[in-house]
Amino acid sequence: MAWSFREENNLRPATGGVLVRRYPYPFRAAVTISNDIDSTKPTAFDDFHDFVCGEGETAYGQGLGLEVSNSFWIWSDSALYSLFHGSPFDKNLPLSAESERLVALAQNGVIDSLHNFAQWQTGEIFKRSDAERALDILDRLNIKPKVWINHGGGDHMRHQIEGRWANQWFGDKPDDPSYCYDLLRKAGFLYFSHDVMADVRHFGEHRYYHNQDSFDLAVQSCDFNKWFKRYNPATKQTRDVYEGCSEEERALLKQKFFNKILIEDTANDGNPILFFKRYRGQDAPCSGNFFTQVNRYSLLDLLRDQASCVIYQHFGIWRAAMVGRPHYTDRISKPPVLDIHNQTAFETLADFNRRQEVWVPAQSRFLDFLWMRSYLDFSATTDEGITKIDISDVDCPVNGKTEISADDLNGFAFTVPKSLEKVRIFLKGNEITQLFKRAQEPNFSERDALYIPYKKRFNYIMSSEFKTGTIHQIQNWK
Repeated sequence: MAWSFREENNLRPATGGVLVRRYPYPFRAAVTISNDIDSTKPTAFDDFHDFVCGEGETAYGQGLGLEVSNSFWIWSDSALYSLFHGSPFDKNLPLSAESERLVALAQNGVIDSLHNFAQWQTGEIFKRSDAERALDILDRLNIKPKVWINHGGGDHMRHQIEGRWANQWFGDKPDDPSYCYDLLRKAGFLYFSHDVMADVRHFGEHRYYHNQDSFDLAVQSCDFNKWFKRYNPATKQTRDVYEGCSEEERALLKQKFFNKILIEDTANDGNPILFFKRYRGQDAPCSGNFFTQVNRYSLLDLLRDQASCVIYQHFGIWRAAMVGRPHYTDRISKPPVLDIHNQTAFETLADFNRRQEVWVPAQSRFLDFLWMRSYLDFSATTDEGITKIDISDVDCPVNGKTEISADDLNGFAFTVPKSLEKVRIFLKGNEITQLFKRAQEPNFSERDALYIPYKKRFNYIMSSEFKTGTIHQIQNWK
């Protein structure tokens, strides 16, 4: 026996009989796509998003209208999807041909993560001053991503954020010339990806376990060593990441890492950091094998356990499914990016979403929801038959206390016992009960859901309908 499955199922303790619902009502599971922009040409980007996010006619048929976001680069010397076509060390670069569309999509949430600052071929090291310049560019263009995803290897990528698992990259180590974690946090980045958090076995986190036996089997099959032991290929040595921790402390760490997406830890500069898990599967993720991650059977599995998943992908790369890499079929994705298998996988996902079974939000939106679900500070008291839920703020160990508005509660939901017939909800003393609806909770017959209906965060503009001239060409960045 590991720990109680009932303890695991409780996302957080009940407050006055009130629980935070797992997902927006009536969804019972969630999937979000976390795509790395590697090898993605602008034509492939538009081909993919027009079908997946758009609602007009595409080469695949009618667009699916899903809320699927993406990442970008500031610089790419291979003319991939980026603000500038060139290396970060080239001077006086004009903005790329796709920059206007990129900025517009970033400002409305279609693009919500940065896959490192740049992609370049030389071995020149990206220093703190380069990071300051990069973040200044984003600020001046009003691009404010919250998600940071490491990219590539080699010493020139030493500014990447690795936390206690670092082998050769120390973007969060203050005495390193590439230290930039404090700059990223100041710029608004909150969620950090890490290869240690790329799951190859378990599709779906935050699972609801139905009995102790199934839970114990899941814990036994989890590879905790990847968090406790870190192999350095340069030195060919393995170190204990949590050296000095007692067995009792390690048991608590297992609870921290198991069945979660957001993982709180400490960066190399001593400050708190919030990593997140992505599911990649056994096969290196690419546009040719998305259907092995998302299909009717994997989605039904999520629904059974009310689970959620961040799908790790590279839609800019194509290879045959389940062959490993490298492989002779490796190539850059070109329109049509999706073959019939992967087109059908997205159509299946859209069907589950349309039936309001599997929620499909943008990546940043989903991580924000988990963040709020985990750290929302509220109280619930009952007096003379009236239950009062009073929401104050989000109290996060990484971000501290963060004030929220009613708009931030888009899609948020509580569940309450049916016996609590009269419920009033307040935000910072202001009543917002009128924003909430009440309905039978589909997962538990003895409870009701109190929910704000979820509204999509962005309206996708088809590439054929996008009009240029919305931002000015900017040159001579310093």
